[in-house]
Amino acid sequence: SQRQYEGLSSAYILGYGSSTGPAHEVWPGAVDTFRTLEWIFGFLFTLEVLLKLATLRGRFLRDTWWNLYDAVIVLIWVVSWRETLILDPMMFRLARIAR
Repeated sequence: SQRQYEGLSSAYILGYGSSTGPAHEVWPGAVDTFRTLEWIFGFLFTLEVLLKLATLRGRFLRDTWWNLYDAVIVLIWVVSWRETLILDPMMFRLARIAR
């Protein structure tokens, strides 16, 4: 959905097809919704990694490499609070789901 919103914005800027207006007018509230959902899922994913780390302790990295992958995703998400990154945490989450 977020990519669709960005597509609407690009279409309007480029004057493509039948775009009727800027994305924020066509889809009001979308940016706030996406930001809120990112925080909710980011928090839940961080909580999951922390609970796994607390439960598994030393086995966190020995059981499966996916735990390290999850920890890297959380780290990227936490760092992205302060800076805009080249790496998009959403792409890593999608890759994790595709597994």
